[in-house]
Amino acid sequence: MTQVAQLLLAALVAGLAAVERKGLLQAQLSRPIVVAPLVGWALGDPLAGLYVGAPLELIWIGAANLGAALPPHETAATAAITAAAVAAGGWLTDFPGATAAMAFVVFGPVAVIGRRLEGVGERANENLVAHAAVALGESLPRRAFRLHLLGLWRPFVTSFALVLVAGGVVGPLLRLAQNRLPDWSLAGFEIGWMLLWAVGGAAAVRAARLPRGLGLAAAGAAGAIALWAAASWFGWVGVIG
Repeated sequence: MTQVAQLLLAALVAGLAAVERKGLLQAQLSRPIVVAPLVGWALGDPLAGLYVGAPLELIWIGAANLGAALPPHETAATAAITAAAVAAGGWLTDFPGATAAMAFVVFGPVAVIGRRLEGVGERANENLVAHAAVALGESLPRRAFRLHLLGLWRPFVTSFALVLVAGGVVGPLLRLAQNRLPDWSLAGFEIGWMLLWAVGGAAAVRAARLPRGLGLAAAGAAGAIALWAAASWFGWVGVIG
């Protein structure tokens, strides 16, 4: 399969996941822990997708998509982060965490932006429902069905286009930056990725309402940084990362 075909397949996966997230089925197939490996698989590296999706699932594990709730758009953000990270090709270097961290810096805000856009889409869908009701009242079921599909196409097209940009444009730019940045800068991104795991752990324990959860997450972050420092000292960064 060509790279273009892989990218189109990844965009298709992201678009379908965005539709499943709120407009259809809602079987949790849009969760980061599912979407990221699928996008990675479409791009030829499902393990890299799992590497990216695991901490993102922890970060957004409390994002409940119920009824009229508008949580952060974890699906679109995860798909874009995964596509950019895998397309950057960082998994063949000594700094895979750095690659994922850079992709998160670029596309992490998509979760917040996507929530606002989703609110706009919800209001637009209310108008579609009204028009569909009129169409049904006039015995025009096909028109009502087309209006229903229009409401589903908005999230599909948005996530589809986002992954095309992430994998086709941002990923190669991250690869270029990765090859030109000094090692100390990449090491900083590597630490940032470990801290992201710690933040995800804190978010997860907070969502589970575990006592002393934040303290445990802080201890885990300190341990992760200590492990990374020891690995760097003994030359094990490529193995640990």
